[in-house]
Amino acid sequence: MLSLDGSDPLFCAGCPVRVTFQLEATSDDSTVLLRYETISSTDPRPDELASGVPAIGNAAYGQYSYFQLTLPPTSAAQGPTVRFTLTSSAGTPVGYIKVTDPTVPSAFPNATASRWTLMEGEPLVINKNSIDYPANGGTFVIGVLATGWGSTSFGILATVGQDIDQLLSGVVLTDVVAQNEYVFYQF
Repeated sequence: MLSLDGSDPLFCAGCPVRVTFQLEATSDDSTVLLRYETISSTDPRPDELASGVPAIGNAAYGQYSYFQLTLPPTSAAQGPTVRFTLTSSAGTPVGYIKVTDPTVPSAFPNATASRWTLMEGEPLVINKNSIDYPANGGTFVIGVLATGWGSTSFGILATVGQDIDQLLSGVVLTDVVAQNEYVFYQF
C-alpha cells in the first residue's frame, strides 16, 4: 500500500503527483525504489532557445525546466533539420520534447506525454521526414526533468540548419528517412 501525506517533502496539496516504481535487484534481496514527479499547473512560460546559442538550466529532483524553439512556417520540402543536445554539469537530466502550444502548461511534454526523448550526450536530430515535424511552423517545447536522486544543472543547445548533417567521430546519430527521400551527411 502506498500513501502520501504532508510530511513527505515532495507532497503538494492540490498538485497531481505521479509515482513511478523502479526495481533494483541485488544478489541478496530486491528493493523497490520510489520516484516522485510533481506536475504543477502553474509552470511558467518556457524560455526561448535561439539556434546555436547554448542555454543553461536547473531543476530540482522530480521537477521540470521548460524551453521552447519556434520554427517559422515553411513548405514541407524545405523544412530545416533541428538538432538538440543536452549536457549535464550535475545530476541526471532527461529531456522530453513535443510540438505544442507554449502558452498551455497542461500541454507541456513530460515523461508520459512526449514525442521525442533527449538523453544526455546523445544528440537528437529531427528533420522534415520525422513524424510530427511541424512543416507549417510550430513550437517545440522541451521539458528537462531532474531524474536520479537529486537536482540537476544542465546545458541545452538547439541548432536549426539545412538537411546536411555533420557526422562526429564516436557520436551515434539517429535519423528518419522517408520512402523515396534522401538524407545527406558530411564528415
